[in-house]
Amino acid sequence: MNLPLKYDATFVGQPHGNRRETIQALRETGIDVKTWGAGWDVGRISQEEMIQVFNQSRINLNLSNASTCGVNDLDTNPALKLLSRYLDRVPFGSGVKGIGRQCLSKINPRNTKTNKKKPSDDRCQNSLDQIKGRNFEVPGCGGFIMTGKADNLDEYYEIGKEVVCFENTYELVEKANYYLEQEDERSAIAQAGYDRTMREHTYVHRFNEIFRRIGLMAESSDIALDIYAKPGRTTEVH
Repeated sequence: MNLPLKYDATFVGQPHGNRRETIQALRETGIDVKTWGAGWDVGRISQEEMIQVFNQSRINLNLSNASTCGVNDLDTNPALKLLSRYLDRVPFGSGVKGIGRQCLSKINPRNTKTNKKKPSDDRCQNSLDQIKGRNFEVPGCGGFIMTGKADNLDEYYEIGKEVVCFENTYELVEKANYYLEQEDERSAIAQAGYDRTMREHTYVHRFNEIFRRIGLMAESSDIALDIYAKPGRTTEVH
């Protein structure tokens, strides 16, 4: 998918935490930021529309500071923890985890919502940013992404060459204004991010890695599947 650029900056997601303030800070410097998702005026968009937004935006924002309270309460089993970790890196993986929790609660009453330990206030207030499906979806659609720093992101992409990170609102505003003016550099980063995603971060790559980690496949083996990632399909990258 190679659509003409239509938006200066966009954000697709809910207005958790300080996201409204962050978006407003960008707008106050003259950047036209469009937002979609439950909680914004425009509301939610379809997956196909989201893919088009990723492809038609000069800057795609990934604001990673959503609350993670209670996300890992069921992930005490080592195998489940490993699976949970990889689902965090897969588009729509959180939905799969939700279904898994419902199934586990029926099998094991100890995991029911009424018996779940309530997270401490410190845990809610000091949650760390986690790498998300969006970190892979945007580059996989050929889009340029500016993202808050996340755990281990530099193991998947070269920061500044394939994706761009920021640590705070001031740095976000500064870099957003810079990259809006640098068409060639921005396009080169988007292309490099796309190439890295197709080369290393499709579902085929990740499931090979999962199967090796849990001992279902030899380290030197790969599953030969007749599946190839197609540009602009977020369901095939993670």
